[in-house]
Amino acid sequence: MPRTRVQIQCPKCKEYRGVLPYNLKRMDSLMCNPCAISIKVDGYNKTQHPLYEVWRSMNRRCHDAKNGQYKRYGARGIAVCVEWRRNFESFVKWAKEAGYEKGLQIDRIDNDGGYSPENCRFVSPLKNANNRGNNIVYSVGKNTKTLSEWARECGVTPTAIRFRLQKGHPVEKAVMAKRGECV
Repeated sequence: MPRTRVQIQCPKCKEYRGVLPYNLKRMDSLMCNPCAISIKVDGYNKTQHPLYEVWRSMNRRCHDAKNGQYKRYGARGIAVCVEWRRNFESFVKWAKEAGYEKGLQIDRIDNDGGYSPENCRFVSPLKNANNRGNNIVYSVGKNTKTLSEWARECGVTPTAIRFRLQKGHPVEKAVMAKRGECV
């Protein structure tokens, strides 16, 4: 059965083309493929830009119900701000101002908040891993850290701390490599 297509005009080359209605929700769907690919950002074709995959993945996990990560993002109400969602160049401009460098990852400061200039930053993969919503944190005195952070600080493996906790040791004792350290 043929699907009905909506005729839209590419804003760049002014050519008309047929688009399936559900594709109108996607970011690049208004522009035809040759025009979308020809856009240059910082001298790169848009799709070859180092930040393009970051931007594309962020949009997909928040706005594409078929994406494998959608249930952890879009289904929870996490969205990409309109400014970034509709404009890759705006995202790139913010990223430069926010200190993006190769090797850094985008991180939401508030895991329940969306992707926006106010709630995002670029951090190391290690810092990003420690900011995951499914991390379990442990407090000793006034210090609250993830299991991995305690293990790194104390010079033991996360498995050793987990084993101590399973054996019934109090958190303070379990996270310390030797009595009196890491407090």
